Amino acid sequence: MPNKPRIPSPNSPLVDPRKGVITRDWWRFQHDLWQQAGVTNFKVVVTQAEIAAGKQRILIDAAPGEQWQVTDIILSGAGDSFSGGSGDREIAITDGTSTWSVIPAATLQNLVASRWGVDVGMPNPVTPSHLFAISVSGTNIVAEYTGGATDYTVGSCTIMLLAERIA
Repeated sequence: MPNKPRIPSPNSPLVDPRKGVITRDWWRFQHDLWQQAGVTNFKVVVTQAEIAAGKQRILIDAAPGEQWQVTDIILSGAGDSFSGGSGDREIAITDGTSTWSVIPAATLQNLVASRWGVDVGMPNPVTPSHLFAISVSGTNIVAEYTGGATDYTVGSCTIMLLAERIA
């Protein structure tokens, strides 16, 4: 078909006009573009012990004055399912003001890869305005237990956030 767009091979060289270099590393090129746009990928392992008894696991460590807008969240299926102690808690991804998602207990107890807003394991926020919320200035985005009554005694999961630095 003459009008079919040409998709370059992953091995095709890319010219980065900002640096004047040629690279064949597509991932690195895309990553560099994200960095220039202020978009960063945060990949954090969250363990039961880190969030037990009201503690939090920092997902995005905000510097003073920094604000972040979460653009994607992925729960990796890798890790150890949360269990033990009759645990029934969920994990909230929040800055204390906005809650971007709450990972259901059923997902934590049987880890499966889940994408934000696509899979039931990583639902959109209950409050619609939180979907595009910008974090409070200088406030960390964290994972913490919510709901339920009892903490788990074992478990870990990997949460990956894609977020744009706004300020």
